[in-house]
Amino acid sequence: MEKENEKMVGKKFSRKFDFHFPLMLRKFKRKMAVMLPKDVGAIIAYADICKDSVVVEIGAGNGFLTYYLARIAKVVYAYEIRDDAYEILKENIKMANLDNVVIKKEDGKFFTEKNVDAVITDIADAYDIVEHAYNALKENGALVCYLPNIEQVKETYERAKDVFKETFVLSIIAMDYKIEEKATRPMNKGILHTAYLMFARK
Repeated sequence: MEKENEKMVGKKFSRKFDFHFPLMLRKFKRKMAVMLPKDVGAIIAYADICKDSVVVEIGAGNGFLTYYLARIAKVVYAYEIRDDAYEILKENIKMANLDNVVIKKEDGKFFTEKNVDAVITDIADAYDIVEHAYNALKENGALVCYLPNIEQVKETYERAKDVFKETFVLSIIAMDYKIEEKATRPMNKGILHTAYLMFARK
């Protein structure tokens, strides 16, 4: 049955590669790793992003997180400095018909927006942006850092806890299940770790 389902949706939309992405994101071009829904949901919820939010996203990549943010927030300033990623980002956001995204081909660590509700980073040296993000955020605004390695977490956390009033780190685990008669269980393969999510509240 699983193989038949994969044939029906085609190789491009196979569960093996798309991890239950919504249809629009399955059409997005990709070049680098993308942020999965399990992490996106936590970012939006814990950062308290809503229809009035102004969000700065640093390291927007292919635009997967940008897509989710723009469907909720008032405006998203998406920074991407890599030439290849920037072109894909522009194409994906245009295809999704999102008119509240401002795409900037600049180093997001020097973003110029002020009085924003959230700053979200997907860059290796997020620790360098902690103080700048603090100064740009509104009271109760959130800095969120997507960090694959614990070494990045420790350095970023140490800097953030000294200036923000609340700082914590989460790792979101999502398990896929195989449903069969008398044999329902977690899949043998899955994605347990994608990144650590560090949240800091001003």
